[in-house]
Amino acid sequence: MTNQRRHRQPSLAALARAAGDLAAPPDYYRGRRSPALPIPDNIVLFCRRSAAELHDGTWQPHFHHRWVLAVPLAGTGTVLVDEGRFRLRPGQTLLVPPLRLHRYHDIGRGRIRWLFVTFELPGEEAATAVPVAGELSPDARRLLGEVIRLWRTGAPPRESAASLAVQTALLVLAVRHPAPGLATVEPTPPAALLRAVNDWLHAHRDGPVMLAALARGIGRSESHLRAVFR
Repeated sequence: MTNQRRHRQPSLAALARAAGDLAAPPDYYRGRRSPALPIPDNIVLFCRRSAAELHDGTWQPHFHHRWVLAVPLAGTGTVLVDEGRFRLRPGQTLLVPPLRLHRYHDIGRGRIRWLFVTFELPGEEAATAVPVAGELSPDARRLLGEVIRLWRTGAPPRESAASLAVQTALLVLAVRHPAPGLATVEPTPPAALLRAVNDWLHAHRDGPVMLAALARGIGRSESHLRAVFR
């Protein structure tokens, strides 16, 4: 099937019928305002097909300065993000802001298909953003399919690159505002974090205590620990 047939364009007659149904606006100078929509940049798509690939071969927590959208399409697993525990199944999503230490746990056996969309989001305040888990709605599925299609075109011309950025922005908007109560979120109680800190300090009481080492040792980010104890 050709790309043209997969993405059938409306005929001029269909466009004429649709345009003919448009009524005169009540006000020619007041229309639909566009919402503030940060446009993703430096977008990267990839797929993980096994637990070893998901852990990137190191089995260490991940920490970087990019936004991460995880979409399990086959296979279940748990993503630990700072103080949050997100149990994900196929058809759910998890959007992780930058500067969050995250790792994967209890990944289903056998082959998996976890899609990742990572990107930068200029103008977005990442320090106060929180992870968001939800369902992959029909609109989000359609947008995700379009993002994959645009990415697979290879090195795109300027128009395709712009389309990829816009479709990714709409996808991020869709997953950041999911229907409430659809994804399971299990926050780690503060007492558990305090126990982890105390246990680490007790185990390393004979040497100097560095915040970076403490954060790595208990699987948290330095910024999160500072915020909690502040």
